[in-house]
Amino acid sequence: MPAMPTAPPANLLPPGNLPPPANTFEAGRPAPAAPPPGLAVEVVPGDASIAAGKAVAPGVSRTLRIALTNHGTVPLARIAVTAQLDGARAEPSGPWRVEGALVRAEVRTLAPGARVLLPLQVRSADPGPAGQATGRVLVDARIQGQPPAGDDFAWTVKDCPGAYRAALEGVRTGALVELRQASEAMRKGNPDLPSGGLSFRPAKPARGAAGMPIRIAAGVASRRGGDPELARDPLLYTAARTILELDQYMKQRAVPTLCTGAAGVVAAYRRAFTPVESRLAAIRDAAAMARSAPAAEGVATTGGATTGGAMTGELRASDLKANDVTAVVSTPGNAGSGPAASAGAGSGPDSGGDLAARARRAAIDAGLLPADAPDAGSALATLAAARAAMRTGTRLDPAAADALSAVEVEAWLAEAEAGAERLSQAFKATLDGVLAAHDANCTCAP
Repeated sequence: MPAMPTAPPANLLPPGNLPPPANTFEAGRPAPAAPPPGLAVEVVPGDASIAAGKAVAPGVSRTLRIALTNHGTVPLARIAVTAQLDGARAEPSGPWRVEGALVRAEVRTLAPGARVLLPLQVRSADPGPAGQATGRVLVDARIQGQPPAGDDFAWTVKDCPGAYRAALEGVRTGALVELRQASEAMRKGNPDLPSGGLSFRPAKPARGAAGMPIRIAAGVASRRGGDPELARDPLLYTAARTILELDQYMKQRAVPTLCTGAAGVVAAYRRAFTPVESRLAAIRDAAAMARSAPAAEGVATTGGATTGGAMTGELRASDLKANDVTAVVSTPGNAGSGPAASAGAGSGPDSGGDLAARARRAAIDAGLLPADAPDAGSALATLAAARAAMRTGTRLDPAAADALSAVEVEAWLAEAEAGAERLSQAFKATLDGVLAAHDANCTCAP
């Protein structure tokens, strides 16, 4: 027979009775009270733009606020808060202490219904070659013996300054190079164009505002299509200084502040370049005036070149001096008419073919070129050939002089206008390129 137990087992109870709930945490010790409900943790971005989803540039310090709220009915004490960062590092500040990859803080007490904010300064890491990464913080808050509360927050890290700097390099090697070359061309002129200044003068020089086109054309002709005003100070200094500073701006290091103030920088350069733009506008105005003037008013059709009062049909090569500037003498009674007199002014800076045809007609009607002379290809080349056909002392009647002068002034101003437009457009393209690069790449929170 088996031995009978000295006492019944503990689980032997009368039917219908359940054991009471256990009341032990460890053998011989009471279990702790149930954890007080209501501890909540939330990561609150200190920057509204980050909260709205904008990226953060690497190396820029941002504030995250760790919010602890007691939704319970009893005070909470000695709350340990731990934050782990990924893609960023914390900066020691306020209640936080750095322990390797973690930062820790402690809230001594938190009354029922109370809320406390712990500001945490974080600096995002470089996203590397990809140019974009994610920063993250995971927060854990707990009271000893109670389950933890936690929250996490992530943000985009983007190398906005680096991307902007790369885009600026494209502007620097593109539009800015064109700006520099256009500026040099307006100062130096074109060595392929005729030298020696204006060859033909009107019979009666215009004065005041009406004479502006011929005055500017004379300067342009003296520099083979360049502008003497842009070749000397203060405009020379202004253009060179603006181009230099733009180059330096685009070459600077991609520091976080590079993305700030681009609009102000562009506005400052626009203001600085205003005197140059005003000169370019004056050139364009003069060209427009020259085009709007009657193109071939009073062109002689009866062999308008004379030598010593006698008409000449042919000129010997031994009589030619290419650099002679024709002296214009008014000869009454030769008003002139004919095909060149009806040739209209060009419609704009691109009317080169019409201008060349008018120059040829004017030179033939003045008796400086034979009717079967080969086409020189451009108005200025035709006028240079006409000048080369002049003998020393050759005189033109007023109508022929006016026609040749008008087409020569228009031709030189067309060259200058094209250069002015090129320079102005290159300057605009450079500044527009800076703004476009900024708008496309500087999308991080300010």
